[in-house]
Amino acid sequence: MKTHPKDDAASSGNEAGVNRLNIASKDTPLQVPEGVPDSAWAKLAKPDGDRWAIAERDASGEVIGTAYRKRDGSKSFKSGGKRGLILDWPLNAYAGTSEDDPIYVCEGASDTAALLGLGLDAIGVPMAGACGAMLAELLSGRHVVIVRDTDPAGIKGTTKIGQVLAKKYASVRVIEPPGGAKDARAAVIAGADRVAFQELACKVVSQTTHDSIPSLTERSDRNEYTIVSIVDLGPSAEPDWLWPGYIARGAVTLLTGLWKAGKTTLMGYLLRDFYRGSGLVNTPIDAPTLYISEENVALWANRRDQLELPNSIYFLQRPSFTRPNLADWRAMIDFIVKEVREREIGLVVFDTLPSAWPVQEENDAGEALEALTPLRDVTSAGAAVLLVCHPRKSDGGEGTATRGSGALPAFADVIVELRRHDRSNEGDTRRVLKAYGRFESTPSELVIDLRVDGYTVLGDRPTADNSNAMGKIASVLPESAHGWTVEEVFIALLGTKPGKTRLRALLKVGFDEGRWARVGTGVKNDPHRYYKMTSPDSIQSLSTLSDRNESESAKELVGIASNDCGDA
Repeated sequence: MKTHPKDDAASSGNEAGVNRLNIASKDTPLQVPEGVPDSAWAKLAKPDGDRWAIAERDASGEVIGTAYRKRDGSKSFKSGGKRGLILDWPLNAYAGTSEDDPIYVCEGASDTAALLGLGLDAIGVPMAGACGAMLAELLSGRHVVIVRDTDPAGIKGTTKIGQVLAKKYASVRVIEPPGGAKDARAAVIAGADRVAFQELACKVVSQTTHDSIPSLTERSDRNEYTIVSIVDLGPSAEPDWLWPGYIARGAVTLLTGLWKAGKTTLMGYLLRDFYRGSGLVNTPIDAPTLYISEENVALWANRRDQLELPNSIYFLQRPSFTRPNLADWRAMIDFIVKEVREREIGLVVFDTLPSAWPVQEENDAGEALEALTPLRDVTSAGAAVLLVCHPRKSDGGEGTATRGSGALPAFADVIVELRRHDRSNEGDTRRVLKAYGRFESTPSELVIDLRVDGYTVLGDRPTADNSNAMGKIASVLPESAHGWTVEEVFIALLGTKPGKTRLRALLKVGFDEGRWARVGTGVKNDPHRYYKMTSPDSIQSLSTLSDRNESESAKELVGIASNDCGDA
């Protein structure tokens, strides 16, 4: 550690506090704050009648404002001035030039003077979170330790300053006052000395990126590592699915879909189905849902009434819809984690994620990952997390449709891309869920259709396409037992898909499944002719009824789904 000229004088700082510096007024003498040596207080404050005047400076050392401290401890600020830094100017040239001898940043004049009295280089900010930019300019390239007050304002303010400063400093560390005191001066009053502050600073890991700069206590909790053998990981098992294949407790799902393509509509019906056990979800869940929405709550009030959504769905009401900083985001996640545990919430939805998180540069992988990582605290608390996002303008394939950095889809356990089934038909109510995931039970593709009472699952594309084709065929078949040949059915369909080859196969499968009846032997002069059944038993009398069962027909149906040529 470097030896500074100030050290000899500072070594007797606490003793100097015994001889209080009393500046008399016509009533009561001005008192130096408790715990602060007279010599240290005199570096920051000057008597001004019946009050102390404390100069506040910018990064160049110019006085830009004056704070006042009256005899009774009340404070005020000179009108027309600006808030600035509190320090003994000029700043010691050696201050903060080594990690062992940093500059200590604290809140307020009395805390700053208390640290100066211990022989530490100290700079004060006038209030929690203020003057971060000035500190960044003044202390660029130096080693800094922030001594934060332990009240909520102090914690939040430290985070705010840390985000501004971390990239400017050689290192940044955060400590709380020794002995659990509320601030630096209170710790000195309780007996903390210079070594106590230095020992705490040495235990804290330096921060060089703009994160929330956790306290020493938070870092200690996070650094309790253990090693577990692979045999102790427990049995392999499927996750606890809320929406089978897509949303599970302990996992993060990313849902991406085009603007106005039905993401929020899907979410409304999905929430309803979660608690009904119908439509998209077969088994109802018995845990609450927490929803963080970018929409006006009145819109959700309408959906509540229309869909009869249950009262186990909660909405997080934010103090503002402006983009939060990283500290506010982490505070929100901490609040959500607490609610997940206390209310036993099963699902947390961010709709949309970009409207809630603090990321400024979506293509910055580091910034995106920094914001995403705290979400693992939510899944670790036992909830599923669903992140709803918009796609990139150019779209994308193979799980790359989401806008922004690839860190987002890489972070998710399941990626679901919502697309229109028929892009050329805006009236098509079918949607395709294309999914990629870490779990074998996640289907790669699923077609759903929005009908009067909600979404119906149609299966994968081949199955859905065959079902649609079967419906078209059934709608044109005649009721006459004379029936129509393949060519006649094709003409009735106006030449649209399915083509003749596929149509022939679909007619055969539909007959095998009992969807319609058939006559004819299928030879050249006696072709098969198909017609609608007039009664449930009419098909049983047909000598040409296939012996194959329904499962065999279904296999054949899937096999012919991609064969859509028009040649006979």
